[in-house]
Amino acid sequence: MNIRKIVVVAVSISLLLVPRLSSAMPVPPGLDKCPTLSACLALLDEVVPANDTGEGNNAETITRDLRRFGEPAKQELLGRAAGSHAGWRNAAGAILRNWGSWQPSDVPALRAALQKQHGGWVARPLAEIATPDAISALAEDLSTLSYTGNQTGFALTKVGAKAVPFLFPLLQTDQSAYAAADVIRQIGQAALPYLPQWKTLALDDKEPIQKRIAALRAIAALESLARNGCEDLRPLLNSPDQSLQHQAELTLHDVRDPILLPKVVSTCEPKADAFDSWANDARRCLVDIASYGTDAGKVGARLLPFLASRNAVERSYGIVALGIARYAGATEAIRHALDDPDWRVVYLAARSLGWLGAEQALPDLDRISSTHWLPEVREMAKRSATAIRSPAGRTEVPLDWVHLELSSWAVDSSALRDRDACSSGRWEWEKERFSLARDRSPRHKGNSILSFQDGKLVGSNFGEHGGSLSWRPESGESIEIINFNVVAILRDGEDAVAILGLAHMGFDDGYAVSLARRAAGSWTVTRTMQLLARPEAVAALKNGRFAVLNADRAVVLSSGEGILGLANCE
Repeated sequence: MNIRKIVVVAVSISLLLVPRLSSAMPVPPGLDKCPTLSACLALLDEVVPANDTGEGNNAETITRDLRRFGEPAKQELLGRAAGSHAGWRNAAGAILRNWGSWQPSDVPALRAALQKQHGGWVARPLAEIATPDAISALAEDLSTLSYTGNQTGFALTKVGAKAVPFLFPLLQTDQSAYAAADVIRQIGQAALPYLPQWKTLALDDKEPIQKRIAALRAIAALESLARNGCEDLRPLLNSPDQSLQHQAELTLHDVRDPILLPKVVSTCEPKADAFDSWANDARRCLVDIASYGTDAGKVGARLLPFLASRNAVERSYGIVALGIARYAGATEAIRHALDDPDWRVVYLAARSLGWLGAEQALPDLDRISSTHWLPEVREMAKRSATAIRSPAGRTEVPLDWVHLELSSWAVDSSALRDRDACSSGRWEWEKERFSLARDRSPRHKGNSILSFQDGKLVGSNFGEHGGSLSWRPESGESIEIINFNVVAILRDGEDAVAILGLAHMGFDDGYAVSLARRAAGSWTVTRTMQLLARPEAVAALKNGRFAVLNADRAVVLSSGEGILGLANCE
């Protein structure tokens, strides 16, 4: 796993999402008492910034203070919203957004203001008016924008189904199609009555290709709402026109027509290395397949290899996808997953068996509910077993699990109940008492070194910039064992245990590995033990055992036996 590359991408994306920081335009003292409109505007001239900041805070207060001047105030603000002063254009639009009392005669002035500030505040009054001219002005403005995270996109969504005919022409050009389709997607159910005419148009070979493509794009925007009845579009997959054929495939994919499942699953296979904490390729394709719901059961057999993946995250994704698909053929393999050494796999296997209503798994679920070392896993197993024994016979798959965002599929410490930290820092395990408290030193410690006669194990930890575990022999080249941040390296007789982990921007992962010497002098990983979160402190216990503090719990483990349980706080 190249954690550096992943984190750099995550940071880059997050920076794009950070809103522009700007202070709210202040309400000048005396604005509620100034005797004339010109006097009030003079006060505002002192505080309106020179540039368009996008800021709209305090506008409601200013609106209230100016509304007493009636129509002249509104017209003055409309003029400034379309004027040459960038700061006033934004400020006037923000003040006018909650003005009210709009008339169709105001549309030309609002359109002029919107042309000066695309996606600006005056889109909201146009949505209130919602005449054909007003909606046309909004659609015209949307055609200049590449996304809908603005006031114009918001306004058209509020207009609802009446906006759809004005959006359709925008679907005919690549430049404006995305924004128009996104508005239709947000309008959702209210746009569904247009589906029959879009289907007719898409299938009519007498219509221009771009118009037919626009119809397919509109259908695609409805996503699963248009799922039933789109079988009629399947012949377009063989259209002689490549652009129409391509859009037909995109549309049938977006509405989740099961005819595309064989193609979707054809490239979906486990391939992540054992220490990849993300397994993004698997997650993308399995989320895609699972979004077909129970139809995905038709290709369920093709997903079974995920349950045998060397990567625990891929095993987890496979279990979730097969549970959502309710593929009964996966029951035995998921039962076996209840004995997986990774607690996340066991947690998800217990849940998927509940989704499958797997009566034959009840003895296994009962065993896990009473013996697993992690309370949350025991509770999940008990919950599924109870549901299977109920009249319903299963637990229902929540709708949001069928259409999950990619980031939601990985189970991590967020699945754990909050618990108080052990304030004493004193713990007990099988009558052995030991100290283990959060390390208050800097999180990124650089290198950890464990020396041997013929070389040394070196672990690096540079936080979001990455880390690794390597063997550096006295003679010869260094050998990288794992590419991940190393928290500590501990001697285990002639062998070693390495504790690894990283917490950064929502990513929180930790595990321990047993390392054994090879005859040639290098090292091999003999066991991987998944922890709950990034390790915060480590202690060596008796009898070759170790305790790792993470998620305010002390996890006790052994290189030969794996994770043994949780120590008790004294």
